[in-house]
Amino acid sequence: MILSDQTIKRLIASGELGIEPFKDIQIQPASFDVRLGNSFSVLKSGSSILKMDRPIEYHATTAGMGYRFLAGQIIQIVKKHGFCWMVKSKIDLTEHTFPYINRIKTFTEFMEGIMYEGAIIKETLTDELLLDHLIIDRTEIWKTGTEIKYWTMVFFRSDTEDLPTRLAAVLIEGWFADMKAGNTKYIIFKDKVLSYEIGNGAEKEEVLDYMRGIGIPESQFNWSE
Repeated sequence: MILSDQTIKRLIASGELGIEPFKDIQIQPASFDVRLGNSFSVLKSGSSILKMDRPIEYHATTAGMGYRFLAGQIIQIVKKHGFCWMVKSKIDLTEHTFPYINRIKTFTEFMEGIMYEGAIIKETLTDELLLDHLIIDRTEIWKTGTEIKYWTMVFFRSDTEDLPTRLAAVLIEGWFADMKAGNTKYIIFKDKVLSYEIGNGAEKEEVLDYMRGIGIPESQFNWSE
């Protein structure tokens, strides 16, 4: 599952997710940047030709013990005639033995949790801060020919557990939006969330009956499942 930056921060604050050491600057929109440590393994001298029929020999070393990291390369420090020379090492970096992230608590229940998918029109929101809870896959501009000349359609995913309720709180009266999570379809109105199990005709018909009752034309019942 992809975690949004807001979700990472929330899980860190609640203790459900632990990353040590941790710095806010390393949080990206849907990821966490890691840093290379100072320990690594290199091929032993004479092992430049690798063969599958014999073990590959390594020795462990650290930056500062004859090696430096520079511009994404390992630089070997060679002393000669009283001077220090920097020579690009021909020894391959094979593994990183000092992980920057060294503890992640188990949160299997969260990883198996809800992931919403859907689309909303940005102009139907009274508070655009809702977008902070979305992982936006793409946006499209639709020409309407109405008073609002263009609509911004936002296609998204989100792991915010109460997203349907949050959306219902900021939708403009008279509009509705739809999304799904797993096998559940949500139809969302201002301050009201309806849902049905995809494939359950009786549950879906209850939702459609409500929509007919408030005057929504059946031509708008064409959402995808």
